Amino acid sequence: MADAPPSADPETWFVLRHGEATTSAQAEVAVRYGDAARIARGVGVMALGLALGAACVVVPVLHLITTWALPAGGLALGVYLLNTRSKVAGLRGECPACGEPGRFASASLEGTVEAVCPACFAFVQVTPAALAPDPGDAAPG
Repeated sequence: MADAPPSADPETWFVLRHGEATTSAQAEVAVRYGDAARIARGVGVMALGLALGAACVVVPVLHLITTWALPAGGLALGVYLLNTRSKVAGLRGECPACGEPGRFASASLEGTVEAVCPACFAFVQVTPAALAPDPGDAAPG
C-alpha cells in the first residue's frame, strides 16, 4: 500500500511527546462528525438493538439472554457513537522516545491522548498540532 500524500491541512498533523522529546505525525484520515450524523448513527444503533432484542423473544433458550443483552449493547454502543465527535486513523510518525517510524493506534481531534509506540512500547502523548502549546511560549524555569 502506498503512503498517503502529505497534506497541508493542519487538522491532520499531530505533535508526539515523550518527556522533553517532541516529533510530529500526520493522520491519513481525520473525520469530524456533525451533530445530525452523530444523532442518526447513535439512535439507529439503539433502535437496532431494541428491535433485535424484541425479535429474539420468540427464540427458545436464546430469549433468556438476547432480550436484555442486545438492547443493552445497542444502548451502550449508541451512547458511544453519540459522544464520538471525530475519528483519526493511520497516524504515522517518528516516535519521540526511540526515533523509529511507526503507526500509532490512537489519536483524537478533541485533545491529548496517550498512545503506545509499536517499536519501543513507550507511552507517547498525541496532541493535535492546532491544540499543542508552542514551545516558545513556555515560562522560563
